[in-house]
Parts: sequence; structure tokens; C-alpha cells
Amino acid sequence: MAAANDYEVFIQITFPNEADGIQEVQLPKEFANSEFKWPRLASEVGYQPKLEAHRLWVNIPGGQKQDINTANENQAYFFRVRTVKQGDKIVSALYGKIKGGVRAGGDASGHGFAEFLYYLNPTPLDRNMEFDLKKDLFKNLSNDAQPRDP
Repeated sequence: MAAANDYEVFIQITFPNEADGIQEVQLPKEFANSEFKWPRLASEVGYQPKLEAHRLWVNIPGGQKQDINTANENQAYFFRVRTVKQGDKIVSALYGKIKGGVRAGGDASGHGFAEFLYYLNPTPLDRNMEFDLKKDLFKNLSNDAQPRDP
């Protein structure tokens, strides 16, 4: 018997442009203790048009909970958005990364949500994924909103 606050959520993230998409990245184990864990450049190829995530949350009698989630802290993705093609050539696109997977969830009112931490390089066609913490790109952010992780 399902409890009132049990839920199951499926989400699908899709991309509006033909060459937009997402791909999972295997972060090199040798960089696990490094400040820069990611490849320097996002891939030029291999982007998929959608990503699916799933979460099942069940309250078990006796106060235990079962939480099955397709997202985890070790997942990493590159994504490409706002892609413009002329013929077979990409002439403009923005590249970014998602750290820690895409988490699906729900709230007490029955609404589902997707949650993820992403970084977007705002320079078209620049696949560089290194974030320079020393640059003052964000001038009016509170201390809590400041970026802290490359």
C-alpha cells in the first residue's frame, strides 16, 4: 500500500535545435583529487537529443525509506545549445557542463521537478570548460551566489 508521500517521477529533457544535445562524460579517475576534474574541452560530436531521469521514493513501514534515483554525484555531462547550422557545418553554438547528474523529484502537492548544477560558456563555439575563479564575471552576486567550483 502506497503512503501519501510516496512518489515516482520520470522526466525527459529535450533540445529544440537539430544539433543541440547532451552526452555523459566519464571523468578521468586520475583527476579525482584535482581542482580540475573535467576534460578541458567539450566534445564536438556525440550529443544525444534527449536525457531521461527517474526517481522512486517509497516509505516502508517502520520508518524506513527507499530512494531509487538515476542521478548521482559522480555523473557528468557536456551539453550543446543554441546550435545554428549552415548545411552540415555548425556556425554557432554554446557549450556547457552539468555536474552531479540530473535529479528528478516531486513535492507534496504532486508537482515534479528537475534539478541540476550547470555551467555555460557564453562565448559561441568556445568548447573550453575551464572556469576561471579569478575572473570577476559576476559583479553583483551575494556571497552565497558566488561560483566556487570549476
